[in-house]
Amino acid sequence: MFSELTSDRGAKSDVSQHPGPDNAVESKIRVLARRIRRARAQQLLSQEHLAYEAGVSVYTYAAIEKASIPAQPVPNPTLRTVICIMDVLGLD
Repeated sequence: MFSELTSDRGAKSDVSQHPGPDNAVESKIRVLARRIRRARAQQLLSQEHLAYEAGVSVYTYAAIEKASIPAQPVPNPTLRTVICIMDVLGLD
């Protein structure tokens, strides 16, 4: 799953080089945010508990989940943060 979301398929990795809210990078971030939110809900974990287990602030975690909503801004978490969250959820 993670490799599917991070595959650039020839696209440039710098978000600033993709004008507009509907670029491919933002789309992948939103897909990842939806998958994280869905996995957390399926495991009946609160945002607070998941954030604690992942070692991130609740604010940071909530911002990542909010990215699943199209009108919300897309955060730019570190790769470490994303991996820690995915580890807690048991995602690849």
